[in-house]
Amino acid sequence: MSLLSHFSKLFQYQGWANKKFLKLISEHQDPKSLEILSHNLGAELIWLQRIGKVQLSDRASQVLESAKLIMNGGSLTIDDISFSVHDLDMTWNLLIQTITEESLSEMIHYKNLKGDSLSTKLSDILMHVVNHATYHRGQISMNLKAKGLKTIPNDFIVFAREA
Repeated sequence: MSLLSHFSKLFQYQGWANKKFLKLISEHQDPKSLEILSHNLGAELIWLQRIGKVQLSDRASQVLESAKLIMNGGSLTIDDISFSVHDLDMTWNLLIQTITEESLSEMIHYKNLKGDSLSTKLSDILMHVVNHATYHRGQISMNLKAKGLKTIPNDFIVFAREA
């Protein structure tokens, strides 16, 4: 399997898991879980903007502006999250379709939220985005369990068996 195919599968997993967590959070209406998922989706939008290889929809651009505020706390509405989950899934898949094996080594130049200029290989950014989201979905699961609420299996291996 090529590295590009591997990233394609990882982002399919990402979309699958985000949709499962959207449904779970919609059922529980837990503010802390909503805040964590908002952070996750906001970070994904910011990374897509930094990569700059695909055009964000107008609605995604609006959510992106909210996302920048979310990085300092707060959360999106469940409607914004619902839109973001579906839009992000399509946008990441579009990005994966537009890049090549060679472009995975391309350096992406961007500014972090503090305004520092940084450069990172595209492949490292893609891996970071998936790892970051997995980490925070784990936080959501722990948060819900601590409150005695139901959570869901969301490991990559569960996705792989269902795919």
